[in-house]
Amino acid sequence: DQVGLFDGATWYLDVNNDKSLEWAFNTTRTGPLGHQTHFIDGSSSTVLGLGTNQSDTLSFEIPSNASINNVTITLSGYPTPYWKAEYEITNTSDTNKSAEGPYLTAFNGLLFAAWATDDPAIVPKGHDLDIVVRSYNGTGWSDPVDLSPTVDSATDNEVLLQVYDGKLWCIWSQGHDEGVEGLTNLTYRTTSDGVSWSPIGRISRYPTDGLNTYLRTEVYQGRLWFVWKTTDSVITAGRPPPTKDLDIVSRWYDGPTNTWGNFTELTATNNNTLDWFADIKAFQGKLYVAWQASPYDPYALFPDLGPSDILMRVYDGSSWGPIQVPSAEADLREGNREDSLPIFAVYHNPISGLDELYLTWMRGESANRHPGEDYDVAYRMFNGAAWTPTHYLTYANDTDDDMFPCLQEYNGVLYAFWISGVNTTVVGGNDKITLIATYGDLVYRAYNGRDWTNITELTHGGYLDNVSHPTCTVYNGRLYAAWESPTNLPVGGPAWDVAVRNIDFDRVQLRGVYGGVSENYSASVGLNFTDTPYPFNLTALNSLLGNDITSTDEWNNTLSRIDLRLTALSESQVHVDKIDVRYDVTVQVNITGAMNAQLNANRGDLYSTHYVQVPLTVGIQDGGGRININRIHVAYRIDY
Repeated sequence: DQVGLFDGATWYLDVNNDKSLEWAFNTTRTGPLGHQTHFIDGSSSTVLGLGTNQSDTLSFEIPSNASINNVTITLSGYPTPYWKAEYEITNTSDTNKSAEGPYLTAFNGLLFAAWATDDPAIVPKGHDLDIVVRSYNGTGWSDPVDLSPTVDSATDNEVLLQVYDGKLWCIWSQGHDEGVEGLTNLTYRTTSDGVSWSPIGRISRYPTDGLNTYLRTEVYQGRLWFVWKTTDSVITAGRPPPTKDLDIVSRWYDGPTNTWGNFTELTATNNNTLDWFADIKAFQGKLYVAWQASPYDPYALFPDLGPSDILMRVYDGSSWGPIQVPSAEADLREGNREDSLPIFAVYHNPISGLDELYLTWMRGESANRHPGEDYDVAYRMFNGAAWTPTHYLTYANDTDDDMFPCLQEYNGVLYAFWISGVNTTVVGGNDKITLIATYGDLVYRAYNGRDWTNITELTHGGYLDNVSHPTCTVYNGRLYAAWESPTNLPVGGPAWDVAVRNIDFDRVQLRGVYGGVSENYSASVGLNFTDTPYPFNLTALNSLLGNDITSTDEWNNTLSRIDLRLTALSESQVHVDKIDVRYDVTVQVNITGAMNAQLNANRGDLYSTHYVQVPLTVGIQDGGGRININRIHVAYRIDY
């Protein structure tokens, strides 16, 4: 039974150098002899995703006649985030109140939530909507504070929170909203400590002759920039009353010098369109503003006006560039009913290592994509040089209306939240503008830089939850989401409340079992641990050798399987970076036949002293190491 020199035998002994091996050890599955660095599947590292009390087994093989003298396994444990149960931060005892458009942001070690409400427990002066704010310190919420004027009958809504120049700004639209004929001002209050608030200031022109609302903000080149939609005929070139159209304007505030910039109209002058739903974002040294532009006819319902597009202008630090149309790709524009509500987000892609600008919007498609022309969430990515084609966060077979996207980067992942449900249209004022809203489930997808997860519902599930207007932010190492939600009470209702959920973690705790020994691998400080080597009990390991034979080769070498069973006490991701087993193995090889064959072939003169040389060749196919040959025992008889 001749075997080839390297037929899987990486360590070998060849007597007489005749290519017929007297001993060999096949280390194809084990790594170098004496140093095991691989698991039984040939891998040197692996990643395990373990749920609570879920287990997985790692196995490696050692020669059955070995003597193990040192073993470590290097582990990194990372807690797997989970969503805590939702809870409400508004007064749930009132059976007839509003809670609209919540907004979240972190400031000064606290999480702040603001929303519009007419709750009599908070707004005792009347039934108009006021802006209230409360903060969360990680364990409990403060009492809500009414930021609106003490006595007024104005509708205060469209609240926004922004951190700038060491202060938290709370900004909202105050006045009487009657479509494009409304009279509303953009007002704000600021706080440096989260407790004391400044008097009310104004961002829009005062007094105004039009609507000022749907404000968005961004910090750029040390200044706080504002963009909003307006029908104020003094600061825009739009139509005069009573058929004013909506335009997009911007303005900045410089905190260090306490200076306000001029009003700048970003939309084309006399464009005869309805321009609204603007957003603003700084990216790669420039400032991007996008908005929805729709054909204008004050006496027609909005869906009959033809397609609307997302327009965009870019500020390079000194001037505004021309109007672009990022939603109007040649293969997609024809047949679109409506592109609306653009939202920006900047995401640092961990795969490419680059910052990327994402633009999402609601798209009302023609029937060739989605029967029923439902609303979907579309997006494009800009890497600083070119835009990707349009993709969709929603599924192609989805017949729900998907609206109000909210994006937030968290822990290297881009999260996109939106509402999936039923569209509600409202015709506002004498101008017959059809406004859009949707109520249903809060859902999200997460993007790791390469792939999007499946759509996951964050509300209860099983039915449409009738929620709307999500907001999201990161606070204290956690991702938070909030939304307006109806609370069905036993009497009256439904009342509207603000619901909150956040991602949380449990400390990584693992239990390892082998050979009857139980070990604990856990984070002693913090939630996770990284690159930590854990030693094994050598007595327990050596006792396993010879018990579970996995293979035997033609030289009667056997391998024993050793199992390490890991159990997670809380949901975790475990990175096994290295297995390191050092052992000694001693074999005794009977080479009598090969020796006698060599003697018989080279006897020489039988009547004089003669020596026969018997070569012993030891080799390694690849790698390196050392073989000690000792205890050579030759018993012979000289026959003359």
